[in-house]
Amino acid sequence: MERNEWADRFVDNVVRRSDWDTITKTSVITLVLVFPIVFALLFSFYVFYENPDVFLDSENSILVALVVSLVGECFLASLILFSLTARTHRHLRRDMLWMDALIGYVDSKGGDSERLRSIRRDVNDRWWTVKTLFSMCIWLSIAVILGAIGIFMFYRVNVLDMDILNAVYLSYALLLIQFVFTTGTTYRFPAKHDDMQHKFTKELQKCIPGIDQPAMGHEVRIGNRIIHIILFVVTLGLYSIPLLLLANHGMNKHIRNQWKYETDLMMKIIRNEGGIGVEGFGSNQPSNAFLRFLKNAL
Repeated sequence: MERNEWADRFVDNVVRRSDWDTITKTSVITLVLVFPIVFALLFSFYVFYENPDVFLDSENSILVALVVSLVGECFLASLILFSLTARTHRHLRRDMLWMDALIGYVDSKGGDSERLRSIRRDVNDRWWTVKTLFSMCIWLSIAVILGAIGIFMFYRVNVLDMDILNAVYLSYALLLIQFVFTTGTTYRFPAKHDDMQHKFTKELQKCIPGIDQPAMGHEVRIGNRIIHIILFVVTLGLYSIPLLLLANHGMNKHIRNQWKYETDLMMKIIRNEGGIGVEGFGSNQPSNAFLRFLKNAL
């Protein structure tokens, strides 16, 4: 029996999905945001009190410690936002290949794929490359600010004479720009994409010959946009942190939903092609949750 190229492409896409998709626990992101700040505060207090000659009084030490922790928080939040944007972009690119393979499979079996093609034409990643690069540039800019503060402190330069509070204002302004430019679409993506794939697989159910596969469920919903905007304005942008966590949770839920669906569909396609299955497929992601976060981010 001749191998079906499009079936092979779909199976390969599913088997290698961990090359594209990453599930990062929301609790890990929360810990990444919280614990380094606590560590920075404690470490700064220790360093400054061990070197009292550097600063005039303890109030200066507390101010510098707070500035370092705040800029560090901006750095971590920016890194997480860049990570989420990059992960969303990678998943979208995989799904474009995923849909192309299924459309090709339907065509190879003589099915009518016009409705599938219509849905596929509305899916593209034109702006996601720009968003990912922009988000990375913002993160690197905040990293430079944090690094400059660290270098000045290492050489015992009195950073208070340099109007260090400007570093906080600049870092926070950059983070807000990054948030406005990327988080809106990153937060909305899981629900919007989940709905699109539900419609795509519903049409696939009608036109894929010889396979009875229910449509993928639409499990990810989006909250009220007006409420999110109001909370963002009222908190002067601090609501961006809860939105980051919500965006990560929604993306995790969508990926798990898709993985379950595509695994069932893959096995049915393999059997439809005369195969008996695959020996097994796992993940090339680190088993440790924190290491998975770092790999996804970088």
